[in-house]
Amino acid sequence: MANPTLLIGDYHMRDDFPFYQAHQKLLPWLLEFEVSDVFLLGDIFHRPTPSPVEYSSVIYFINSLLEKEGTKVYILNGNHDYNRVNRQFSTSVFKNWDDNRVQVIKEPRVIKDQSGNAYFCLPWMPDTHSKIRKEAGLSTFEEYVTRYIPENFKQEIIHSDFLLYHFPDETVYFGPESDGGIDLSPFEEINPKIIRKAGDIHIPDDHYVGPLFPTRIDEYGYQNKIVKVSINQLVEYIPVPQVLNFKTVDYAANPEDELEKDGLYLLEVRGTGTSEAMKKWNISDVSRVRKVTNTQSDESEATEDSEIEVSNLINLFFREKEIKGSVRDYIKKVLQEAGEPVKN
Repeated sequence: MANPTLLIGDYHMRDDFPFYQAHQKLLPWLLEFEVSDVFLLGDIFHRPTPSPVEYSSVIYFINSLLEKEGTKVYILNGNHDYNRVNRQFSTSVFKNWDDNRVQVIKEPRVIKDQSGNAYFCLPWMPDTHSKIRKEAGLSTFEEYVTRYIPENFKQEIIHSDFLLYHFPDETVYFGPESDGGIDLSPFEEINPKIIRKAGDIHIPDDHYVGPLFPTRIDEYGYQNKIVKVSINQLVEYIPVPQVLNFKTVDYAANPEDELEKDGLYLLEVRGTGTSEAMKKWNISDVSRVRKVTNTQSDESEATEDSEIEVSNLINLFFREKEIKGSVRDYIKKVLQEAGEPVKN
């Protein structure tokens, strides 16, 4: 009898503290599972241009999974895996595995695990990416998913047990100003028994599998999970060890508070601004500060990720210039050292 299948949500591999250290602590736990198949549900990388450390870390993780005889790994493309400047997916490096034990899912298709469960996979795709969509005259990814796929993949949907995808669906509520997600109800009209499991949304619920550990303030207090699927579509949620936690620091109430230098936690800062908090607690990376509420100002202002996003864009610009020329050669070297075939 085949071992179960693991569904792992957004991996978001990154080389900065404390995220890299959290990945390193979780890796031995992930590799303890006896599984036949592993589905990575998109966003295996955090940045569209991964660093050599991020590439080598993911390659090591996948190689470690493959050390178990017969294990296969399926990677859905996610929006974080796509470089909009070069119009390339960072996951394309995994095409160098030619034994079919690692497959990158770029277009809709059905995968059967070794327990006999069938998964209809819908990876994320940019509007400029799909040749099929262009030929069909469909301008957006949403039109492609809601119109073209149900009409042209009806038999595949009927015979699938699971629907895997990486994007918001219509069950996700982002607020009254949002258009919501892509309506996947046509798939359930075709196959009412199909079970949805997805990446992209970071808080686990009936459909979504969150990341391995919290990365945003709206995940504060949630237990991150992965999904184990056994024969006959038996689904079980497995809690992930909490290797990365949140910590609230209040500068106004406790100005003498000290932080453990290497503590694996993300910060909610109250009573001061971002730059003051970074200076006070010797924080080198702004991405570690997930929320700031400056109660000392005349107007209480809560900011979340705005400064972080600007900082990440700046860092990404310099990272792109620094790494772009060398990463291809570096990846080839890593694969060659691992004994994997490399195509030019």
